[in-house]
Amino acid sequence: MSPDRMPGPAYWASGGEVRGRGGPLTPARAVEIVRFLDQQAEDSDRFGDLTGAGVCRRVALDLRRAIAAAGDWRRAAGPLRRFPVRV
Repeated sequence: MSPDRMPGPAYWASGGEVRGRGGPLTPARAVEIVRFLDQQAEDSDRFGDLTGAGVCRRVALDLRRAIAAAGDWRRAAGPLRRFPVRV
């Protein structure tokens, strides 16, 4: 894993979904990935790889922010989604 970040966040929210560079994630999968990244960061710390731990924590933070933003969007749009859109 390279400590150099690509431009932009690794994960983001779009229309109530969590998306990553590999496509959309279900909420359960997003949480699973956060847990994995947290474990990788802890393991990296234990073995003295502070750079690797930092990378995992930054990506996990992107994902946590995306999860929160997608949830905010769904809660805000909840009342509006009950009405069908007619063209």
